[in-house]
Amino acid sequence: YLGKIASIRAHMAIQKGDIHGIEKHFEKALDLLSKKDESWRAVIGLSSGIMYNIKGDSAAALNAYSQAITVARDTGNTDLYLIAKLWKINILKNNGRLAEAITICQPLLSEIKEKKLSFNLALGNVKIAWGELLYELNKLDEAEQYAQKGVEYLEQGHHDHHLGWGLDHQLGWGVICILKILCSKQKIKDAQKLISKMEKLKQNAFIPPWDITKIKALKAKIWLTYGNMTALDKWVAECGLKVDGEYTILHEAENIMFTRILLAKDDLDNALTVSDRLLEDQEKASRVLNQIETLIIKSLILEKKQQMTESLEALGQALTLAEPGGYIRVFIDEGRPLERLIESISDSIRKPVKDFAKKLLQEFKAKKYMKNNEALFEPLSDRELEVLSLLSAGLSNKKITNELFISTNTVKTHLKNIYGKLDVHSRSEAIIKSQALDLL
Repeated sequence: YLGKIASIRAHMAIQKGDIHGIEKHFEKALDLLSKKDESWRAVIGLSSGIMYNIKGDSAAALNAYSQAITVARDTGNTDLYLIAKLWKINILKNNGRLAEAITICQPLLSEIKEKKLSFNLALGNVKIAWGELLYELNKLDEAEQYAQKGVEYLEQGHHDHHLGWGLDHQLGWGVICILKILCSKQKIKDAQKLISKMEKLKQNAFIPPWDITKIKALKAKIWLTYGNMTALDKWVAECGLKVDGEYTILHEAENIMFTRILLAKDDLDNALTVSDRLLEDQEKASRVLNQIETLIIKSLILEKKQQMTESLEALGQALTLAEPGGYIRVFIDEGRPLERLIESISDSIRKPVKDFAKKLLQEFKAKKYMKNNEALFEPLSDRELEVLSLLSAGLSNKKITNELFISTNTVKTHLKNIYGKLDVHSRSEAIIKSQALDLL
């Protein structure tokens, strides 16, 4: 019984992100649990997998999940079997092994139906997991459909609280997936409503720290889309983000967002410092999906610093990491600035990577949910877009007047209309938002 209590305490420490507590109770549970008690040893095996994942040891985490899956299946523990598989799918997706994650997740949907396991966490969570994988493949409509159905299923009460894997955590995971899809589709108002819903849920329920940090980062992403630098500065301070601050896996989503904010503010040297520190940790822990995103941001930083050779080198690294798994959405979300960089990629790169780059360019051209003028409540006129383009190029009011052969008062009127439609209050905010929305 003491071993079982230690197992539960280890899992409770996981929910709090308490690495010291996890290790302490995990080791105690292993010492006290009977070797014959396979079910409970599978429970602590799952906990150890989560612990290794938080610590950045992906290989050990995958091994722990695989062992937990085998023991849970052999002992007939259906809940634990499905939980361990879902964790394994998630870590494979994050480690650049998207194809493997798909080969595990896709049959689960059929397995649940065939074995009549559509209860508890099974159906809802597997649908959410499948939605996550479809999102990475840039199949947004299908991804949204699966994630939405998964969340709706859980909200109807088809859940249990076994091992702390209760409704709160499940909804957090599902909501994050839907939020990413809504942001990619530029359904910003829907995303804001969903964030408000989660913030209300958080007041009366427990949401794991790794979910909270991702939701906070997505909230900041919306502010960045709107060019709301005042809110972003406040967000950075509240999160305690600093260039020379502590970098942990639990707060990685916030730090990646911090890099984007520094880039938007043209604080390029600090943005590069943060991206390099993140990349060092991501490479050590094999967190390939985050590494790809950070390399993309680094490429954009270096381009802005007019270091094109280094910029294309960073982009080439991102493409090389993404090609084996076929990660698409992480590139498409960056819009036209990244599309232009991919067009500049050298022919000297390996053929599979070059072919993947061509595929991405096709996806850019074919994407339905383009960040563009239609995303605004009131679209800009053609003339206003011309003025905005010149504004982004750094032209003064007088030079815009000369360029377009219009009066100074007309330029001021256009600028007033542009600021109003973009919901910004300065030239810099207008430029940031126009870049985020790919207006030019």
